[in-house]
Amino acid sequence: MCHSEGAERPKNLGGGELRVRTAPARSFFTHSLCALGDFCWPPRCLLCGQPLVSGDQEMCTACMASVIPHERVCKKCGSVRWSAENPGKGIPGGIAAGLCADCWEAEPPFAQARCYGPHEPPLSVLIYHLKYRHKPNLAPFLASLMKEVVAQVQWKGIEAVVAVPTTRWRVWRRGYNQARLLAAALSLQLGLPLIHHAVTRKGGRSQVGFKLQKRAENVRGVFHVRDHREFLHKTLLLVDDVYTTGATAKEMTRVLMAAGARKVYVLTLPSPGRFRRRKTQAEILGLA
Repeated sequence: MCHSEGAERPKNLGGGELRVRTAPARSFFTHSLCALGDFCWPPRCLLCGQPLVSGDQEMCTACMASVIPHERVCKKCGSVRWSAENPGKGIPGGIAAGLCADCWEAEPPFAQARCYGPHEPPLSVLIYHLKYRHKPNLAPFLASLMKEVVAQVQWKGIEAVVAVPTTRWRVWRRGYNQARLLAAALSLQLGLPLIHHAVTRKGGRSQVGFKLQKRAENVRGVFHVRDHREFLHKTLLLVDDVYTTGATAKEMTRVLMAAGARKVYVLTLPSPGRFRRRKTQAEILGLA
């Protein structure tokens, strides 16, 4: 499968205008090479392995339809709640009803956060391919899922989209920042300007494998604002790929609010869920 066409990326011009820069079209030789490659190695769906009609696709129509949202979430941070019968370790009622234990103990600095669904297949598989298997063409489809979440929660007054930055080393190693790809595609679909290069990240290791406290320590002080005017008095939509403990989203929100932002909403694709799903009896006995 060959994807050599440049992706369209929004460019913020400071005054709110959104301009799209498109890479030059592929040459006849490149087109021919891609066609030959698709003939010899037919493109297949990332999820089910079925042959695809077009080499510009990554998933078949059936698998796209299988990615469905999860509506039972913490009303503050958006962490997944599993079901009415199996709610996990959440707050049962009273003024804390609908909150996960983390948000009840310490309220996050952002206005609200939402994810599309739990960190389970097929969504977790798509995120894995986007991050570690160099599949940037997944970004528009995944951004369309995030757009559904925005339409559902009806956040008002969002003026710009900003992505959680990563280090230059990770961009060089991966070829791109997956959060920025998602934010760029989402900003186009929402018709909002994308603010980029206004916040940088220096230092901090990957969060993978760290516990709650270690994650918070790992991102403390790593984000730096280069131009406060980009955020002054604005309501922002902060985009990242995964919400695990919320340490990254909370630290980024504090930095943006300190830079003058009025309000910050956080949007991600999956969340493992801070409610910690209880295993069923069948799962415990190994029957499921």
